[in-house]
Amino acid sequence: SPSAYNLRGSPEHRLLIQSLMRGTDLYSPSEVDGHNAAGGEGEAPSDEESPMTRLYQAQLLKDHAMGFRIASLMLDNYQTNKSSSSIGNPLSSDRYIVIAGCGHLKHYLGVPDCVSGYLRQEALVHPDEQRRAAAMDLLLSISRRPLSTTETTGSIHRNKFGGDGSALIGCQMMYEAYLEESYPPMMEAAKDAPEDDDDDDDDGISESTRQKMLKDLYLQHPKLLDEYILNSQSIADPLLRFASGIAGFKYPCADYLFVYDEDDENVIDQADLDDVGKSRCPFHQQTNSENENAKDETAEAYEAVGKTAGMKGNVARARAIMRQIGYEEEDLAYIGEDDIYNFQGVANPHSVAKIQLGEAVLDIGSGLGIDSFLAMRDSGADNNSSPANEKDGVVSRPFVV
Repeated sequence: SPSAYNLRGSPEHRLLIQSLMRGTDLYSPSEVDGHNAAGGEGEAPSDEESPMTRLYQAQLLKDHAMGFRIASLMLDNYQTNKSSSSIGNPLSSDRYIVIAGCGHLKHYLGVPDCVSGYLRQEALVHPDEQRRAAAMDLLLSISRRPLSTTETTGSIHRNKFGGDGSALIGCQMMYEAYLEESYPPMMEAAKDAPEDDDDDDDDGISESTRQKMLKDLYLQHPKLLDEYILNSQSIADPLLRFASGIAGFKYPCADYLFVYDEDDENVIDQADLDDVGKSRCPFHQQTNSENENAKDETAEAYEAVGKTAGMKGNVARARAIMRQIGYEEEDLAYIGEDDIYNFQGVANPHSVAKIQLGEAVLDIGSGLGIDSFLAMRDSGADNNSSPANEKDGVVSRPFVV
């Protein structure tokens, strides 16, 4: 039957492709007559010859071709790196960038799903044991986000940081945020615009007026502009309310969404900056005096902490903060009750440093030494039986400074 030759897809991905063609709202939490996850508007789920089915199969052909090629490259390079004695971690040297349209990537559907599928297949059925192990390692890696939050007991959350993983970056044009329907000055301008203005757009605002208002909003109230963009339905729904609609997506449209002004003629020049009394773009406004003030405030804060170094702090709070930024329970147990309250850090350097047994460690800005203790443990410097290194007749052991 024809269905025997159909490529594997998913109802959610099919709905996504259908929405790109028809403008279907996939994010509103409401029942829509005539829509279903398999067939869509006016189509039976099993209609193998429908135009939508044929279009979706053409889309899947490209997704599977890209997914198979990417998975094959990853496996081949992984095994090459694994056999190289100069590379300790076979995942450490490779970075893959996939650039494709939103129908191939959005919500981690399409190409990402196909890459995972082919790696999963290799991990399960490939006859070579090393190939299966490589596929499993890669599958676990791409399933991990570089920064993810995992809920633990109660209301405590802790972040896990890592150098490997995958991230999806999406791009969306600013006009799709429809600021004309939410930003009061633009709404007023649309209402007051003369009907016979030849320069009017469909929303009633002339292009020159829209450009000036957008520049003013960006230059004088950049955070307010961010709020209007993030609160717009076309941005917030796929990014924040992705699971609420008829498609019930598992992941947001992207991990990071870059919203840009597609109008090439709307450029901020020096005259625009002069009009609002600014010398630089809002995101480059810090002056040397502001930077110096920040340094002074930081120094004063550290001085205040130093004065209380001999006082016992809140152990429960220290444990909660350390769990949240990625310290493990064995780390907390190793530090012990007598020292854990001295924690002063804002991040977990061990998730990046990956200290190995036998290494020498220089801890710059060690504070009261919590991370130095863990570095001693990981390098073996706290144990006289740790391995010694000999070079040119000189015997050295791991140490922490």
